[in-house]
Amino acid sequence: MRLSPETALASLGLPHLATVLDEMFYVPPPGLVPDAPAPPTTVAELAARTRLPVPGVLTYLETILKMNDGLEISAVELAALLPQKPVLLDVRERWEFDTCHIAGSILLEPPTFPALLERLKGEALVIAICHHGVRSYSAAMYLRGQGVAAARSLAGGVAAWAETVDPTMARY
Repeated sequence: MRLSPETALASLGLPHLATVLDEMFYVPPPGLVPDAPAPPTTVAELAARTRLPVPGVLTYLETILKMNDGLEISAVELAALLPQKPVLLDVRERWEFDTCHIAGSILLEPPTFPALLERLKGEALVIAICHHGVRSYSAAMYLRGQGVAAARSLAGGVAAWAETVDPTMARY
């Protein structure tokens, strides 16, 4: 896709556009900040809202689109890949992990993250996991930005896993 200032942000095909705008451009989602203006709808509006130059916003969005390519993996696809022993990186809170998790998952904890990040850079496949796939999407994008090219996100999170792969999994 060729981007221009007139490109509609909704046309980018990013599965979690509000999260991308919030975390990458500091444009909070609707309703989070009282009296906040409506979210931008075009690249030009995003540039104006963030006070960034349009060429810089275009370049950054192109980078995000490249990082997004193949970022999400379905629960069924992940189940088929488990024999290859991917690193399953759970990015939820401890209580969520304790409630339910995919066997073999590692809970991401801040004190161990720096050493883990170095290890992840050499892994063939790293799957970030959360409850519904939004936090894991952000985590996978972050990991890719830190040099973990094999980072992916479980689309729909453990909720999708429980729905399509393991109906006996506890839910919350």
